[in-house]
Amino acid sequence: MKDIIRTGHTLHTLQPLLIDVGAAGKGYLVDNISQILQGVGITDFVVDGSGDFRHSGESGIRVGLEHPFNASLVIDIANIKKRSMCASAINRRAWGDNLHHVIDARTGKPVHMGCR
Repeated sequence: MKDIIRTGHTLHTLQPLLIDVGAAGKGYLVDNISQILQGVGITDFVVDGSGDFRHSGESGIRVGLEHPFNASLVIDIANIKKRSMCASAINRRAWGDNLHHVIDARTGKPVHMGCR
C-alpha cells in the first residue's frame, strides 16, 4: 500500500507520515548562533553547521565545492562574504542503490546524476 497519492501538485497522505525538517532546523540553529555572536559584539566569524554555514566580517572566505562522486576533488570555488550557504550532495546521505536524500519534488524520487 502506498503512503502517498499524488494528484497534480497535491499530495494526499493515507496514514501519518514523518517530515524531516533537519536542513531547516540546522539553518535555524546557524542563524541563532550568529545572532548570539553579533549580540555580544563579535562581528567577524563563520558558524559552520556541517554544510550549512554563515559568514560575517570584512574578509571573505573561499569555499571549495566538492565533486559529488570524488570527495578529493573540488569542482568550483564559492567566494563568500557576509552571506550564508547551504550545500548538499547525493554522496553525503545515501542508503541502498541510488537512494539518497536529494529528492526531485516533481516525482518524489531521488534525483539521478547523469555524469560519473
